Amino acid sequence: MCHYCPQELLESVYAGDNRMDVQSFGKMLDNVPKDVRIDFSGFSEIFFHVNGSLLIRESCTRGYNTILYTTLEGFGNPDVQILKGLHFGEVCFHQWPGVNLKEFNRKVKLFTDEIQDGRIAEIIPQWEWSRAGNVSERPTALGPFSCLFAVKDFDHNVVVPNGDVYMCCQDYGLKHKIGNLFETNFDDLDRSGLVEKSNQEDSDIICRKCELMQKI
Repeated sequence: MCHYCPQELLESVYAGDNRMDVQSFGKMLDNVPKDVRIDFSGFSEIFFHVNGSLLIRESCTRGYNTILYTTLEGFGNPDVQILKGLHFGEVCFHQWPGVNLKEFNRKVKLFTDEIQDGRIAEIIPQWEWSRAGNVSERPTALGPFSCLFAVKDFDHNVVVPNGDVYMCCQDYGLKHKIGNLFETNFDDLDRSGLVEKSNQEDSDIICRKCELMQKI
């Protein structure tokens, strides 16, 4: 519930189960090639999920390059026992505004000592983000553009518990759905409309208000 993660907006437009179970996640991964990076970040904090660590373990043990962005809220000793020995491609700890730094640093040490096994993890301080105009208004840019994150045709996507896939982690209003991972392989999700909108002079795509937009 950080101010730059407008989950109230997400809750107002999302329809479906609000918690992804491990079996459903496994079915989604059946439609995701092994060269796709799996990020645990997106719209919410993974360790608030009762089985969040099991979802992470499922991704790691299947051999995906697994990335974790976390505030460590909800993280504790039971998670250590599930995650110990797993390899992460990258781990970033996010210091959210108002965090108890003593408790945060204790959890960072617990994670790095017991799970990371000496591998480097990054601590990211708080930042200000408009979430493509979903948090604060930004001017609308015109002209063709690319995305600094999704350099390969908008492939840096987010999946929600009902399997629907949306353009990216800025799309808290769920405006740009490109398919469903229960039904479609990740490589076959329909990104063509997003590419077309990005090549236009003007179009109704949230990227035009996003800090990650890069004009061509």
